[in-house]
Amino acid sequence: MSRYSNNSNVKVNGDGNYIGGNVIDNRREYHHHHNKHPRRRDDTNGEVAAIIFTALTAIWFFSKHAYEIYEYIKIGAFVSTLLFILALAIRLLWKPEESKQLYVASYGLLIALMSILLAQYGVNNLDPQLVDIGQQSKNAWIFWNQLNAHGHQLVIGSLTGAMLTGATVIISTLMGAYLLWCTIADSYFEYGYIPRLLTPFRPSIAGVISTVLLVLSWLFTSGYIFQLLK
Repeated sequence: MSRYSNNSNVKVNGDGNYIGGNVIDNRREYHHHHNKHPRRRDDTNGEVAAIIFTALTAIWFFSKHAYEIYEYIKIGAFVSTLLFILALAIRLLWKPEESKQLYVASYGLLIALMSILLAQYGVNNLDPQLVDIGQQSKNAWIFWNQLNAHGHQLVIGSLTGAMLTGATVIISTLMGAYLLWCTIADSYFEYGYIPRLLTPFRPSIAGVISTVLLVLSWLFTSGYIFQLLK
């Protein structure tokens, strides 16, 4: 059995079983204040239950398909890398004197390469036994209850890190498309609808956002964020 799962089938109570505890408490409070705000309490309970169900389902799904998810992230990062390489090559061939554009394309290429490395780091940091537990569990609730506190932190950190890395890849890919189009437009086309559509992903904005997302992704994937929060 993995070090991330409990060694017995003893039912978890109290804080470890926080979903069940919350539902029981909310029901008791609902009956106690039945004559005051029953509809509002019921709506709140339903929203909380839906949020918890969605979160646990996402965690369970990620644990089952973590390797595939990271592969898709790496494929997206490779596409982003190619866009920046093309933009950089065109600039070097046609307008090497525009050093600022060369620096921007180089920085975008660095972000794309860091995304690939971070995705691979996420794969290496994910314990295979944790994936096995997810694949063998029949539902999200069973999966969650098999993990101890360290297992909870690991899967939450890995999921959050993968989401942040994926967001970085999407943003950097659109930034690469913006740079490539503007580079080609300088030589062959006039500026038109496409660059206006991609304007929110210009390097001055997308580059900063991508950098912040990469740092946050590393903090969650490595688990260092949980040490900072203690």
